[in-house]
Amino acid sequence: MASVDPQDITWISLTQAVGKEDWQRRIIDDLRAGRVHYRYLDTAKIRWKDKIEDLDPRTGEMIRPAGSEIVREDGSYRYDDLSEWFWVGADVNWLWSAATFAGKTIQGIEVLLPARPPATPIKTGTAGRPPVSHFVEVEAERRIESGAIVPQEGKLEDCARDLASWWEAERRHYQEPLPPLTVSAIKRVVRPLWNKALSRQKL
Repeated sequence: MASVDPQDITWISLTQAVGKEDWQRRIIDDLRAGRVHYRYLDTAKIRWKDKIEDLDPRTGEMIRPAGSEIVREDGSYRYDDLSEWFWVGADVNWLWSAATFAGKTIQGIEVLLPARPPATPIKTGTAGRPPVSHFVEVEAERRIESGAIVPQEGKLEDCARDLASWWEAERRHYQEPLPPLTVSAIKRVVRPLWNKALSRQKL
């Protein structure tokens, strides 16, 4: 995803999605697929007003002193410098707008609105735009890497059918619904990932 430093544009914190399960799912799905811009606080460039920030010795995370106010220096936000794969296994704390993965915690997360639907229809397959199969490939890899799917001999067809159902619902979230994919097309997309995972199991 290309970096962005937008001006005069709407950002929302993850905290604003508390209690809105469908909204939370939509945001996470978009982050995992690299479809939405996000930013988060660079902890090296923030401080707590009139108080010294402290670290939780168990987690290494910042502890906000009671009653204090956050003060941000210029450039205290960082933009899009985490891989989409951070979000595949991230533990998201919606209340505190934070996420942790592999020992790394980021705070003050905000996403760029509108995350869905996009302001302009997405034209897949054209220059600079991924084919629709890319979205299915990303989702398949996410499921395999997270253990949600365990590839087995003779089970690729079942996986492709599940992904076809997922894509049929997913593609309709866009302002202009994206093209459908057949089970056969999805099998062709997923087969290299499937075979690679099977090979790893045999090592």
